[in-house]
Amino acid sequence: MRYFGLILGLFFCLVGCKNCNHRQNHINKIEIAAGGGILRAPVIGLILDSSLSLKYYGGLYAKRQGFFEGKVDKPFWDSLTYKFEKIRIKSADTTRNYVLDAEQAEAIIVIGNYKIHVYHIIGDNRDSITNFLLWTLNAYKGIVLQKLKDSVKFETTIQFMKDPIEKKDPVKFPINK
Repeated sequence: MRYFGLILGLFFCLVGCKNCNHRQNHINKIEIAAGGGILRAPVIGLILDSSLSLKYYGGLYAKRQGFFEGKVDKPFWDSLTYKFEKIRIKSADTTRNYVLDAEQAEAIIVIGNYKIHVYHIIGDNRDSITNFLLWTLNAYKGIVLQKLKDSVKFETTIQFMKDPIEKKDPVKFPINK
């Protein structure tokens, strides 16, 4: 009888901790693309998923151009999920507004069957969303990437933008005499 209390306490402890490691937002996949602007920021796209797969596309001004793939480790994925829980995603812009003079980011985050599509201007204002997007976009830098022969299908479109400052003929103003 005296072990009954100990066994009962241990039982409740185990049952109570059953769901301790569940995240609020279990991310299945995140797709991010960013780049452009007057300063010609590198245009890159990333797809990360819960199988720890990373797919990378380097476009205009990227040091590594083309399609690549690699693997992230479990601690990185856990950090990504944790950081995502800390941002205020509900305040994110979901409308597309192209601004030629600023770097832009587009993200598609899949949580279960729910998809969040975010457009964000990356400027001097460093809010929680900007910090999360920039941190995630740098994920490929510490990973061994293998060049792919085929392309990767992205839902984001920013990484396929044209150079906003293409060389054009100079503007000629009429001279009034």
